Amino acid sequence: VRVYLHNQRQGTVSAQTRSEVTGTSQKVYRQKGTGRARHGAAKANLFRGGGVTFGPKPREFSMSLNKKQKLKALFVSLSQKAISKNIRLLDTTEIGKKPQTKTVVQFLKETELVDKKVLFVLSKMEKSPFVLSTQNIGKVDVIQASTINPYQILNHPELVFVDDALKALDTHFRKQHEN
Repeated sequence: VRVYLHNQRQGTVSAQTRSEVTGTSQKVYRQKGTGRARHGAAKANLFRGGGVTFGPKPREFSMSLNKKQKLKALFVSLSQKAISKNIRLLDTTEIGKKPQTKTVVQFLKETELVDKKVLFVLSKMEKSPFVLSTQNIGKVDVIQASTINPYQILNHPELVFVDDALKALDTHFRKQHEN
């Protein structure tokens, strides 16, 4: 989860130092005789519009994880959901051929998943009637089986495998395990 969140960071935040601020490097006023504090350029961090002393600079936050560790994390998170009985199976033939949000909401009410975050796992992410039916429902996310990750599994209390998504997940990770 930590690696996933680190890899999501953009890392492009940047503040200008006094050398990067546009402006003159001429002294604001002479060194002596004014009775005021001595100052150099107006680009100094003391002045409004001057540079930032130890401001943020762009950096890389990405981390890496071994393939076997990724697979183990995925299987541990899936088994945790299975132990807590938060995995369900859904046959979309019950929902119908036309995209209707009403039928998906009805399914969520029947299974007592209405106010919970639900992750629907599909074998293929295509504009099927089911995908179109879930787009306008809050707290409902849809993902393809081959792109699932432990963060998404743990972030959603309920997991619903649609049609042959479980088979697709199994074949995808068997293929990955062989490589």
